[in-house]
Amino acid sequence: MAATLKTVFNDIGQDVVFNRGLVRRIISYVNGFVTKTDDSINFFGDALIGVYPIRYTNDDKIMWFDEVLQLDEVALKADVYSLESIDTSFKVSSDLVNLSIIWCLHRFEESDISSKEKEQVQVALLSMLHYKFLSSLMSHYFRYPADKGVAMMTYASLSKKFSLKVHGSWGALVKDRSESILAKTGIHYNTYRRFGPDGAVVYMINDIQSRIREVFKAVVEVFHRVREDDAKITTVSASVDIDGESIVKDKRNDYTRFRQYLHRAVGDESTFIKQELVDIIAKAVHTMPPDQLVNSLKYMSDNVSDSKDKVITPLLDKTIVHAFHYLQQNKVDITNLPLVLVKMRAIYMSSRSIQDDLVEVRELASEITEDAVTSRNASVKASVRTGLLLYLVLRSLTMKHYD
Repeated sequence: MAATLKTVFNDIGQDVVFNRGLVRRIISYVNGFVTKTDDSINFFGDALIGVYPIRYTNDDKIMWFDEVLQLDEVALKADVYSLESIDTSFKVSSDLVNLSIIWCLHRFEESDISSKEKEQVQVALLSMLHYKFLSSLMSHYFRYPADKGVAMMTYASLSKKFSLKVHGSWGALVKDRSESILAKTGIHYNTYRRFGPDGAVVYMINDIQSRIREVFKAVVEVFHRVREDDAKITTVSASVDIDGESIVKDKRNDYTRFRQYLHRAVGDESTFIKQELVDIIAKAVHTMPPDQLVNSLKYMSDNVSDSKDKVITPLLDKTIVHAFHYLQQNKVDITNLPLVLVKMRAIYMSSRSIQDDLVEVRELASEITEDAVTSRNASVKASVRTGLLLYLVLRSLTMKHYD
């Protein structure tokens, strides 16, 4: 009978015992990869793309075969690569680690360990397969770490159509995808249960890699769009002077001078609303209709002296205090307008921020946009809210320029 992946792995791996000991070694190996460096911990625990490099190295491969499976890689390579069903020009589907992971899924499926242990180790195995693929994708698309501000904005820009947005971290996304592959209703259930035929095993590996690659590429495309938008911000804002030196020196009484300036400006529409600043904000928040931001600013000018003052005045005060406190704490160069906008935009749009002062600022801005924005679309109102907060920060920064 002709040799197959199943006969080769079972022959070379005849001494591998699929018991609790191997379960512990595999889970320890997978957890060790996740916690190998601060970057890997941050990558899998967060949802940012390109910021934290992860690498599956040759040492990781050696550890897998020598310490975890205790399998002769050299003999395995010779026999697997002699199979007609394996095309070594296809790196992903002929990779011995990838193939061995599917073999392990199969052997644990027919083992005597408890169903709970079986599920744990199989999820760990498929997670490791995804980690390898993500490591390669990171190396391919990000030779150097990406700007964190752009990555934060990328995540903030994702809709719920992106699985990364739904799950909130790469680690959670991988766990969900691994569990779905194991499901009896999954398209690969019979393949890993039987570890055959060879063509199906090859297809399973390629399909898993292809699906996580599409997820990654989709986020990469958003990343590049956000980065291009940031370049536009830089271009548009090049002519605006920033009163950086004064801001750095003036820390007394929670930036009283800048708050007072906004209070004076907001009541005079022509002083408060500057079209070139609206244009800059529109570049920074590309989903925001510029005319709706202008409507919101006009609403503030028209209502600052009446009953709405209980919302407008606190919004001006708390926005300035929060923004400059954040910028100083994080050592952001406030004379660098594009950087300030990128940083503050990411903060305002982040769905994971729970700071009390930021939550309050958002709520106050929402009260303005709820009344001023004519669109009933919730995402439009959210984008105008972000634009409004950015405008207030930008308008205070340009105090000297317009005076």
